[in-house]
Amino acid sequence: MLPPREVMEHKLSSQQVEMQRLATENQRLAASHGNLRHELVAAQHELQMLHAHVQSIRAEREQRMKGLSDKTAKMETELKAAEPIKKDLQKARTEAEKLVTDRQELMSKVHQLNQEIQKAHMDAQQVPALMSELEGLRQEQQRCRS
Repeated sequence: MLPPREVMEHKLSSQQVEMQRLATENQRLAASHGNLRHELVAAQHELQMLHAHVQSIRAEREQRMKGLSDKTAKMETELKAAEPIKKDLQKARTEAEKLVTDRQELMSKVHQLNQEIQKAHMDAQQVPALMSELEGLRQEQQRCRS
């Protein structure tokens, strides 16, 4: 066995080595702790930035949705307002088609009347000849009676 002084020196030496190892480990852990704290702060900052970005995107999306909703409502209102105009347009189209049909009928009647006028004109041109022939027949009848 070692004398008590050497045992104490050996213990002291072992404890110094252990203390040195613990001090080195403590420094390493302190540095690691500092790095982790720094990373935590950076991660928290990044999380705040992401949260702000998400909020911005949500607000923008809500604003866009409100705009689309307003635009849809406006278009529906305009569509409802256009319904009477659409009915008026259909009525006007029906009336226009009837007018076209009436015009065609009138054009046909005008053509027929023009033909009748031409015939009457031709008949009227024959009246003097017929009058002359009639006069001749009267005179002949007078002669036959006498």
